[in-house]
Amino acid sequence: MIRIRDTILKLRDFAGVEIVYGGERLCIDILYPLQCDYILYTHNHPRHSPDSILLERFSDRIYSLFYGNKIKIGERIKISDHFIVESVEAFSWRYPEYHSRGSGAGFIVESDLRIYHTGDSDLSRDILSSVRGGVDVLIIPIEGLGVYTPEEAVEVVRSLRPSISIPIHFQDIDSFYIFRDMAQPYTQVVLLGRERSG
Repeated sequence: MIRIRDTILKLRDFAGVEIVYGGERLCIDILYPLQCDYILYTHNHPRHSPDSILLERFSDRIYSLFYGNKIKIGERIKISDHFIVESVEAFSWRYPEYHSRGSGAGFIVESDLRIYHTGDSDLSRDILSSVRGGVDVLIIPIEGLGVYTPEEAVEVVRSLRPSISIPIHFQDIDSFYIFRDMAQPYTQVVLLGRERSG
């Protein structure tokens, strides 16, 4: 867990994050969203979204391309007095069988911070150009094979210059060390422990 200004961030499950601000809880890619006031899903793979029963149970709180309150790529919506959400491109041009264009999204969440969760992507000019304005916190997958490699994630850091970068979606700690050692001159890299939701 990390607190930055008045926003608290926690990692949940494999690639999820919980953002707490103003007494409200916004979750991204959380598998058991019982405690979440608002829920964003980047795409509908098993490590990122729950089964159909939970999707149905929480559909009124969900914002995604594929379920609940639909949000289109490029759309920016105010979901409460504390959170504004913008959906941006997320896809893998190298492994479209995993993450084809149009099947997933990244999200920019505004609280008292501007937080960019990239979703499952690899390095693309189209994706980087869809992120307009500064980013305080970058949440980025780093293990390759349909998501950024550590080296590609560093290029995202160099382009966006976030104050804080939090790597997710990796099992090999060497991926973290490569990312940290290369990105650290341009951002503060923070390793957060994962907690299980539910």
